[in-house]
Amino acid sequence: MNFRLNEFKAVAKWLEDHLPLPLAFYLKGWLWALEERWIDAKVQSTIERALAPHRPPQPRLRAPKRLTLPSKVRGLDIIQIKSPWTSNN
Repeated sequence: MNFRLNEFKAVAKWLEDHLPLPLAFYLKGWLWALEERWIDAKVQSTIERALAPHRPPQPRLRAPKRLTLPSKVRGLDIIQIKSPWTSNN
């Protein structure tokens, strides 16, 4: 297994030197997968920070207005919801 980062290479070397072969092989495989996830997370974080200043701000939506009127039928109110993003307010 070829590790890319020096920190992970050093840990893999230590595992080879201090642990028996089957356990060292298993732990190096686990360490290799951990390194892959670490690199992916660092790349994703860097991309997010680089794109953040260029993204448009999230739109601010107001909550819809709820109107309840009593009807002739008991327990069956007339409910209307009006929102600023619909065309028929």
